[in-house]
Order: sequence, then C-alpha cells, then structure tokens
Amino acid sequence: MLGAVSADAAAAAGPGSGTGAGLIAFFAYLVRTGALVEGTANALRTGCRRVLEDEPGWEELDLRSLDVDAVLARFRARHRGELAERSLSNYDQRFRTSVAMYRKWLVDDPTWRPATRARRDGAGRRAAPERAPAPLQAVPALGAAVGAILDAARASGDGGPPAPARRSAEPSAPASAATAGATAGATAGATAGAALLHYPFPLRRGLRVDLALPEDLSAAEAARLAAFVRALAVDPAGPGEPTQPQQPGQQPDGPGRG
Repeated sequence: MLGAVSADAAAAAGPGSGTGAGLIAFFAYLVRTGALVEGTANALRTGCRRVLEDEPGWEELDLRSLDVDAVLARFRARHRGELAERSLSNYDQRFRTSVAMYRKWLVDDPTWRPATRARRDGAGRRAAPERAPAPLQAVPALGAAVGAILDAARASGDGGPPAPARRSAEPSAPASAATAGATAGATAGATAGAALLHYPFPLRRGLRVDLALPEDLSAAEAARLAAFVRALAVDPAGPGEPTQPQQPGQQPDGPGRG
C-alpha cells in the first residue's frame, strides 16, 4: 500500500509532472478516463511502485530522463534472493512497459496506446477523441503471457533468463530488422478493435525483442503461444532429431510413417 506521504505526493504532482509520483497518478487518470480497466491499471501501478520505492526520493524522480536499465539492475540486485526469477521478470516487464507508455503520453505521441475502436455519441456520431482511448477488455493477469514465454525460452535450452542489465547508461542493442518486421506484421494482423500491449523482452544479451500481445490474452492462448515459440527454436540436431523447426502440431517423420 502507498503510505500517506507517497499518496499525497502522487495526488499533488498530477499525471503531467513527468515524475515518479506523476506516473502513479497517471494510472488513476487512466482508470478515471476509461483508458484502462482498474485491474490492469492496478497491476501496472503495483509493479512500478515496487520498483520505484527502492530509489531515494522516488516521488520526484524525472522519468523523462530516467535510466530504466540501471534502476531495474539495482532492483534485481536488491531482491534476487527474496523474489523468484519469474517475479523479477514480471516487475521488469511492467515497469518498462509503463515508463515507455508514460513518456509517450507526456509528449502527446498518438501511439502511446494501441488503437481501439472509436467511441460514438448517443446519436451514433464519432465522438471527439480524448487523450485516452476507449475502454479496453479486462486482463486475467499481465504476467501470465510473460511467464509462458519465459518457460518457452528455458525449454528451448537457452540456459535460463538473461543477465540483468548493466548499470551504465548505454542504450540496449536494437532489435534486428527481421524482428521489427515480424512485430509490425503481427500487429497489423490483429483482430480489428483488439488492443495490444507491447512488452520489450530481453531475449539474450544484447538483443531485445518486442512482444505485441492482446490485453485480454487468455491462459489457453498463452499456452499455445509458448508451444509455438518452442517449435520455432533451432538447436543442434541430435540423432533422430529434425534439423528444421516444426510447425505447431506437426509430428516428426520416423519409422513406420509413410
């Protein structure tokens, strides 16, 4: 729970302050304007508050210039023995997603949220857009999809989660053009009106990819996605193993198959 001082600071700062307290107030603004359902906003706010509270004077931190990698590296170092790796990864993803969204909102970037169906007034006319988009679907748990992808990465033999980000302010290596193209294609092919959340995922040292997933991703869909990622993994083939990735549901050829 937020202490009285922190709550007062968040309320006084307002969402437009660009500070740590402003980020907390931003989530209340999103709920009030219908941009996010309360469960989603609470999940993101809880993750961000947990990370920020480790930083001295977090309410007044300037998030416009904050070194996100350094903050998360310190958070991991402090809580590595206290929190499970999956929990640490969930905090990482929620904080990165929230700060990126908040920074875009502060500069009126129209891409701060995925596009949704435009709202209409009582007469059926398109309503004038507010700063926040139309209400979104409820979210079962933001960490469920991330956890499924982490399981897929471990099962593929990658050796577990990547090392924590360095404390330096060096920017992370950009994702490859192929990765960016795949993300754009997946976003364009999404069902009309379905809102997507973007999760920057540190796949391996020096490579971060962007996962675009629907807000209302179900547990069954997350399991299918994890299975699909496993099928795409390419490892040195052993005796009797295929040398090319299989499509989901495809069975390898073997004795007795015609």
